[in-house]
Amino acid sequence: MLYGIEETTPSTSADVVSTADLKAFLRVTHSTEDALIESIRIAAIAYVEQFCNIRIGDRTAVFHFSDFPDAVEFPVGPVNSVTYVDYATGASTTARMDSSDYYVTDSRLPMLIRFKNIPSVFADSYKKLQITTSLGYTEATVPEGIKHAIKLLVSHMYDQRAPEVSGTITTKLKIGLESLLNPYRIISFR
Repeated sequence: MLYGIEETTPSTSADVVSTADLKAFLRVTHSTEDALIESIRIAAIAYVEQFCNIRIGDRTAVFHFSDFPDAVEFPVGPVNSVTYVDYATGASTTARMDSSDYYVTDSRLPMLIRFKNIPSVFADSYKKLQITTSLGYTEATVPEGIKHAIKLLVSHMYDQRAPEVSGTITTKLKIGLESLLNPYRIISFR
């Protein structure tokens, strides 16, 4: 089953770890490199989102699926709520499912939605199922481990501005970064 994700509202990740927080973590007291630190902050958040299959900052997202199975595992999270479930009834028409026709299992990652009754779906649609959700950690719910991982990444990218370091033995931030992020990874096998 193929899927796509369309994020319909912009991220609100600006205050998860602020530039001021990062400057304090880096022990930077001047403002000449604020733009650099901000760009590294954005890159670090993007890295964490991709590594963990999560979104940092609350947003609205529509998941499009090429099939209509009896259950769907959301490949990205955390999904805070399911707003609508629509299905294709024609080439350019959809119908909305009643919330009593499905239930959401939000006690696990990745989140799972199960359908009680699968409706008749238009066969020639590549978007047979569309699920509108509230997606991502809000500023108040971002785990401290993720915040600290962002700070470690920013620190590393700030200190190591070249793609490689010569004349030294290098290693990645094994214990710090992956240990902090692994509990929050969303791995979907569907």
